[in-house]
Amino acid sequence: TGGFQPGNLVVIAARPAMGKCLSGSTLVYDPTTGTRRRLDEVVRAIERGDEVWVASLGADFKLRRATVSAAYRNGVKPLYRVATRLGRRTDATANHPLLTLEGWKRVDELKPGDRIAVPRNLPRVGGAEHMKDEDVVLLAALIADGNLTNRTPRFCFGERSPIVSEVECAVEAFGLELRHSGRTPGVTAELKNLASSDVWWDEITTIEPIGDEETYDLTVPDHHNFVADDLIVHNSALVANIAEHVAVKEKQPVAFFSLEMSETELAHRFIAVRARIASDRLRRGKVAAKDWPGVVRACNELEQAPLWIDDSSDVGMLDLRAKARRLHASEGGLGLVIVDYLQLMRPEDPRQNRVEQVAQISRGLKILARELQVPVLGISQLSRAPEQRPDKRPILSDLRESGQIEQDSDLVGFIYRDEYYNGEDSDDPGVAELIIAKHRNGPTGKVKLAFLDHYPSFANLSRQERPVEQKPGEGPPVLDAAEEG
Repeated sequence: TGGFQPGNLVVIAARPAMGKCLSGSTLVYDPTTGTRRRLDEVVRAIERGDEVWVASLGADFKLRRATVSAAYRNGVKPLYRVATRLGRRTDATANHPLLTLEGWKRVDELKPGDRIAVPRNLPRVGGAEHMKDEDVVLLAALIADGNLTNRTPRFCFGERSPIVSEVECAVEAFGLELRHSGRTPGVTAELKNLASSDVWWDEITTIEPIGDEETYDLTVPDHHNFVADDLIVHNSALVANIAEHVAVKEKQPVAFFSLEMSETELAHRFIAVRARIASDRLRRGKVAAKDWPGVVRACNELEQAPLWIDDSSDVGMLDLRAKARRLHASEGGLGLVIVDYLQLMRPEDPRQNRVEQVAQISRGLKILARELQVPVLGISQLSRAPEQRPDKRPILSDLRESGQIEQDSDLVGFIYRDEYYNGEDSDDPGVAELIIAKHRNGPTGKVKLAFLDHYPSFANLSRQERPVEQKPGEGPPVLDAAEEG
């Protein structure tokens, strides 16, 4: 492509949420009313322009209110019913993630006996609060026969105490363990984080296919999850590669406006890519001793890099332009401005229809690029049209919600992974295509890249042999895709 040119608006688009979705009958909890609504009804409400709230789990395992920024109709897909020991169940696609003790895992990676997060306390504005039976039992046991002098609460009962079975049942309701101390006739409850966490861990009993149904999904900024069917479910790797390369390798200031991912999540991703370790291991603190030097080196490199991240989830075009101008002036010029992603930006006039709103945002980014004479990289979502075609590769008309994006942009690139659609039958496992569909000042075409989903990251693809994915923390370093040319 000849690189990103000053004053250009560059648009990179891919499938939103990688197709993770739930059935329309899924019940979504509304913390403003304390009621549950079907997911298909929630999607229709968002399409009408209604404001929708859900309960979302933060990094501190606290549930809070969060607004839904977008809703999607994902078409008819095969679904699996996940049922738990406490009677909960949800219907989701095979690649939809659920929160486990080891982090987020896809449904097809789970098995009976695994434990998944379920809400213990749901946030609600107003209304009476009622304690559950298991809360009352444990509180009474702590007051009457408990102490907090050790790392975990302890209960001291007689060997034939009639309430031991009641306490055991209450502890099991939290998905926790009640064990004998082994030193005295008594019982010790392992209740770590019980006082502060809003979740407990329910055991999966069955995972069964239930056929094909219409599916839907929601985008929730910041934490990217919401409570559905009383389970906690999840909802821009190439752009992170580009930002890292420009800031760390080229030493050019980068303004990264992330409306979807938090600053902490982006930092984890940058460190994982540079240290060559799995991002999930880094997030959970399970880093091997041999990997720590790489983590420290990556942190030092990123600390010195001129990379500025703004993770405000509610930002309009005027706010973004003002922040970019100030940073441009203070840094003596920016090398790149990134917006992830433009459909999440706040419209300046909420009375306009969605197509006009997105058109104004697209035009505003183009004006910003011309004004500052720096390339502006905008992330866009695609419509669901590729799902209906035999060839799933995106085309320009698939850009979501506005044809103005195509008109304003100088370069448009799409990301396509054959492995995502065809699974084990894919002819290109571990390969992603970067399709240059529009280039105002150069040729169009496509480039094949290796996709390393453990980091996640893109890398150059050898033209002599089929790609073999590098295992996290092993093997020689892989050259970042952004470093070529």
